[in-house]
Order: sequence, then structure tokens, then C-alpha cells
Amino acid sequence: MPTNKITHTFTYTNSSFSFKKDEADEEGVFPSVAVADLVFTNDTTNVKHIQNEFIYSFFLRAKNSATIKNELKIDAGIRNDIYSFRQQVLQNDGSIFYNRNFNAQNSTLLGALGYRFSNKVDVNLDVQQIFQGRNAGDYLYEAKSNFALNEKTGKIVMSVYTQNKSPEEIFNRYYGNHYQWDKRNDFSRTKTTNFTFAYLNNLLKLDASASYYLISNHLYFVPSTDLDKAIVPTQFDGEISLLQLKIGKQLDAGSFHVTAFGVYQKTDQQDILRTPEIYLFGCIYKDQTFFKTLKTQIGVDIFYNDTYLAKSYAIAASQFYNGRDITFSSKPIVDAWIKIGLRRANVFAKYQYANQGLFSGGYYTVNRYPMPDRLLTLGFTWNFYD
Repeated sequence: MPTNKITHTFTYTNSSFSFKKDEADEEGVFPSVAVADLVFTNDTTNVKHIQNEFIYSFFLRAKNSATIKNELKIDAGIRNDIYSFRQQVLQNDGSIFYNRNFNAQNSTLLGALGYRFSNKVDVNLDVQQIFQGRNAGDYLYEAKSNFALNEKTGKIVMSVYTQNKSPEEIFNRYYGNHYQWDKRNDFSRTKTTNFTFAYLNNLLKLDASASYYLISNHLYFVPSTDLDKAIVPTQFDGEISLLQLKIGKQLDAGSFHVTAFGVYQKTDQQDILRTPEIYLFGCIYKDQTFFKTLKTQIGVDIFYNDTYLAKSYAIAASQFYNGRDITFSSKPIVDAWIKIGLRRANVFAKYQYANQGLFSGGYYTVNRYPMPDRLLTLGFTWNFYD
């Protein structure tokens, strides 16, 4: 039985980013020179985005079929993105020291093909190809297949994608009071290819996956060689490989629950992709009902990652960069929390970094930016419905 559908989606966003400073740089965070003012800084960037998407969908399924098999779904469409970009450096009196405006658009062909051989096997293909506009030639091709074995043995999911992407504008051109660069003709597109094999078992409450990433022409930021404490974008001309293994498991014993999640990842360019090799997360909590209506969960979250080369942060451009080779010690971080639910109301309280002072007095994940001390946070929700 064929089914046809046409949809139109309209999206409008107006995003603004700014960095403001009106004091002397006594700590030496910024370069010793500035294009407008060493004391006052007001760098602003505004991006307006209008998106129109038209999709035609065709769905075909056997009529009066008791079982799910031989289902076909096709989507075809077009998406148009219009961008209005403005970047300014403002002075203390409100006048404009620097102003840059431009408009751009992209037209993208969209396609999706899904076929279900049965309720256990399906194949899905997705295509996004920019054929006209500022980023013509960019694409994202994806394929995914599910193989459901049975309820006890679980499901296998295999996926692959390849993406060819033009440099973001922050890499191409930037003009601020402290940092400036023009690399519009220097960088090539970044290409990323991914292969993922995943195993899911709802009965065992287990999920595991292995992923391989191949990245060509990776873009990132480094310290400037011409100006101290400034940053510039750069591109790695070779290929970067990243292997990532994940496993997650949940255990239930009456009212006690344990959720564990672990990641191991290894790259051949650790000095460029500065990420931990090991990341672990565990959650232990207990369900308890008081007075037959007051549903409560009490638990702790535990986070840990091994040591790695830390990134630095350029506050004026709001960008992380590969600065000095600094490695911080790594200790487990513990959050204690409680959740209380009564009919439509829910109260949540979390004591973050509850173990501060036990293993360490504080910790870093980015150079010169300490993470918050222990902190009590509260949340409250009330659902209004009949």
C-alpha cells in the first residue's frame, strides 16, 4: 500500500557572540598589542540563518500483511540555507573600529532510502550533497544496517559515513581586537570517514561498539609564531586515525541499580587530537518509596579519565587550542545526588565534586582554567497536564 507525503520545514536562528573587556590585562593573558585599545575590547559576531527544507516521502508496504517485510521508504528533497554574517570591533565610545558583512547561501540535495527485509533486517542510506552556493562540493553520505538476532542474543548495528566539509568561518577569517588572521585561500576541505560496529542486548542491558575514524586535513588552533599569546588556525596535511571502543552495562538487584560506561580510544596523532585514552563513568543509586507516594532515588556518579595533553583556551576568540605540552594529574570525581518525585512535582539536588579534598584539592581539564569547587545545585520541575 503506497503512501505519499510532502513536508516543508522553516527554521530561523539569530546567534550572537561577543567578548567584552574594560580593564587592564594585569595577568598577561592577551598579546601586548591591540588594534583598537589595550584596555577596552568589544568584539562581536552575529549570524542570522534562514533554512527552508522541502521533502517528498514515499512509503510502500504490503497490504494486509501480518508480518513486517519488504517495506520501502524513499525521501527526496532540497534544502536552502541563507546566512547573513556580521563581525565588528567596537570602541569605548560605541563607534565602529572594524566592520565586516557578507551574505552566503547553500543549496543541498537530500535523499534517503530505507528498506526493511523483515522485522529483523533493514538497510538505510542517506545523502546530503551541496550542489550550489558557498560550500558547493561538501557532502555527507551515510549507510546503516540493523540485524536483530533474537530477544536473547540481541542486535547488531553496522554503520558507515563519509563527510567532506569546508572550513568553518572562524578558520577562514577573523578580526578581533587581539587576534587577526585571513586564511581564506590556505585551507582544504576536511574529510572524515567512519566505520562503526555495535552490539546491543536489551535483555542483558549491555551495549558495546567499535569505531574507526580516518580524518584528512584536520583543522585546529595553535599559538602564533609572530605574536606572543595570540593564536592562529592551522591544518594537518596528513591523515589521522582514531580507534574508539565503548562498552556500557546496567545491573539491577532489587532496588539497587548500577550503570557503568567505559571508553578506550587511541590515535596516531595524540599531540594533535588531545583526548584521554580512557574515560570511565559509573552510577550507583537506590530506589526508595516513602509513604507509598514519595518516590525517591539516592545515588552517586563517579567520573574518571586518564592523564592526557591538556588543551589551552583563548578567551578573546572563545577557541580551544593546542598550547604548551601540559599534563595534569587525574583523580576520580564524585557527585552525590537525590531525586524526589511526588505526583507532578520533582525535586533534584546534586552535590558536585563531593570528594574534593580527599584525592585532590581541585582539578584541571584545560590549562589555566580550574574546574569549579564543590557545589550544591538544586532543580525543580512541575508538570502541568490533565
